[in-house]
Amino acid sequence: MASRLFVLLSVLLASGAAAEQTADPAALPASAAGGRVRIAMEADTAALTLGDPLTLTITCLWPRAWKQPRLPDPTVAFRRVATVEPPVIAPSGTDMRVRWRLTLRAQRPGAWALPRPVVQIHGPEGPVRVRAPEVIVQVGAGADEPDLAEPRALWRRPPAFTPQRGPGAWLWLVLGAAALGAAALAVEILRRRRRSPPLSPHQRFLRDLPDPQSVTDGAALAEAIGLALRRYCGAIWSFDGPGATPQEVLDRLRADLPNEAFHRLRGLFGDLERLRWAPGELAVVAVSPLLDAAREWEAGVEQRRAAAAAAEREAA
Repeated sequence: MASRLFVLLSVLLASGAAAEQTADPAALPASAAGGRVRIAMEADTAALTLGDPLTLTITCLWPRAWKQPRLPDPTVAFRRVATVEPPVIAPSGTDMRVRWRLTLRAQRPGAWALPRPVVQIHGPEGPVRVRAPEVIVQVGAGADEPDLAEPRALWRRPPAFTPQRGPGAWLWLVLGAAALGAAALAVEILRRRRRSPPLSPHQRFLRDLPDPQSVTDGAALAEAIGLALRRYCGAIWSFDGPGATPQEVLDRLRADLPNEAFHRLRGLFGDLERLRWAPGELAVVAVSPLLDAAREWEAGVEQRRAAAAAAEREAA
């Protein structure tokens, strides 16, 4: 009951602030720094319960005559995004209007100040940067009782230590010989690794992908494809890919990948996780198209890296 009263009071307190926030940039005054570039940001509600989705709309307006080499993406300022819709481009007269819509989820109750993304538009006199207005959403904890863990057992003193008679000398000799043999084997393995060049991320990715003819479990194939993708991303962008979840990999690469490559990778991870945890047995044939899609995505990344390296060599 107290939680419901908190959500009701939050709605009343935030209604005044929400009334001043609009998703139509034409209704806002021109930015002092941006001139004719304007941006607006609006949440679909001023108060919600922890766990409920929040839909956020960002609209940007600039002169249509200002041609942009690349469409800005203000969604990169947000972490742990549930869904992102493709941007909607709607030219209007002499203005260019672009709208982005994404879904977020609150992580803790209380006043939630959303990030204020910065959009950079290239104009005739140079780039123009504008920042989105402040948006605050009240998050309630909900009316459910907290799910507490069971209490731990009482601490008890461990039994007294009783010394025992040690092993004979022959046992120590066997253990010493085994330790020396293991050390010699480790030295030999390190020596061979130094002589052979390490695999590149591309070679490691191709080696990690299993052959569909040798796999009988579709879920195992989906898990192997996801691990190969995470390890490849970690090797390229220098982070622990195998130890990260698909969502953590997407959060890490949101600002490093182009929009198309990022959305394709997110779709690949989503399809792999859905098939991996599907109920019942999963046929290998259902997962084989994702194997080809993973190879195509990795080939696109390698092509962009090769083009960037060639450009650097020409510049040098």
